[in-house]
Amino acid sequence: MKKILCILLCLSLIFFIPGCSSDSNAPQNQTIAYTLPAEPKTLDPQVASDYASHIVIVNLFEGLVRIGQDGSVQPGVAESWSANADSTVFTFTLRADAMWPEWTERNTVTGEDGKQKTET
Repeated sequence: MKKILCILLCLSLIFFIPGCSSDSNAPQNQTIAYTLPAEPKTLDPQVASDYASHIVIVNLFEGLVRIGQDGSVQPGVAESWSANADSTVFTFTLRADAMWPEWTERNTVTGEDGKQKTET
C-alpha cells in the first residue's frame, strides 16, 4: 500500500510541478475583453448613465477615490482627503506619482486639472 501511494505521489509531482513554472515565452502584453450589453453612449464620466458606458469608464479612468471590494472608500489619484465641518468643502491631496499618459503635453497631474474639470 505504501509503495502504491509513493508511486502515485511521484507521478503526481511529475505531472503537476511543471505547471507551476513560469513560461518565459508567455506573452507580456495581454488583452482583456469585455462583452458589453450595448455600445457605450459616451465615455464622459460626468454624463454617462448607461451600464455599457460605466463599464468602459471604470476601466479607462482612475478617480480621486475608488470603492474597495468591501465597500470602503480607497485612495485613487488622491492619497488622502478631508472635509470641512459641514462636509461642503473637500480637500484632496494628490499622489506624487499621479501622471498623465506620456503622449500628453505634460505628465504631472495637478489640482488645477481637477478644478478646471469641475468648473466647466
